[in-house]
Amino acid sequence: MSAIKYRPEVDGLRAVAVIPVVLFHLGALWVPGGFVGVDVFFVISGYLITAIILKEQSAGTFTFRGFWMRRVRRILPAMLAMLFVTGVASYFIMFGPAWKGIGEQVVSAIFIYANVEMWQLAGNYWGPAAENAPLLHTWSLSVEEQFYLFYPLLLLLLLKFVPKRTFALVLLGTAFSFAVGLYATKHSPSAAFIFCHPEHGNWPQDACWLFLKDPEGLRQAVESVVL
Repeated sequence: MSAIKYRPEVDGLRAVAVIPVVLFHLGALWVPGGFVGVDVFFVISGYLITAIILKEQSAGTFTFRGFWMRRVRRILPAMLAMLFVTGVASYFIMFGPAWKGIGEQVVSAIFIYANVEMWQLAGNYWGPAAENAPLLHTWSLSVEEQFYLFYPLLLLLLLKFVPKRTFALVLLGTAFSFAVGLYATKHSPSAAFIFCHPEHGNWPQDACWLFLKDPEGLRQAVESVVL
């Protein structure tokens, strides 16, 4: 598999994706579906992370420690700075009882279960309780970090124990993830948005696309695990 080079158009896509998200949260009525930008970030993550894992595995350089430490160095400094600034600002802006809950939100963001915490705290992402959760947006960051934590393990296990069925199982996972998201969206919209929104199926979907695009890279990754 060829090396993953810097893709300026991907960074451009990220920049374009964040604009409708910000406008949506500012109440811009002419961007009713602005949160779709979150989907774009998940799509990019699924594609790039799968490409990185397969490339490094085929080259014999992949380690879980190295993979996770790169994610930590990229995310943690900016996240800690954001948490500090938000905590200080909340002290001066929010009322006492509401401010006391900031600590729990900060802890959940650091230990990557903010999606669970925000669902328990606010219930409905668009509900009135969400107004007292200044770190509500960290739910998506926790979902992505959970993906970084578990997806490499799953992918490497598939490549090792069922290499010939990896693509089929990832494809099945895509369909299952999408179906669960659609069902949950209908029967429990608030929980679905936080836990299993259909957009989350984009990650395995992007993995499938990568396998189809570079079957030779997949073959090399499989051989490096099995042999």
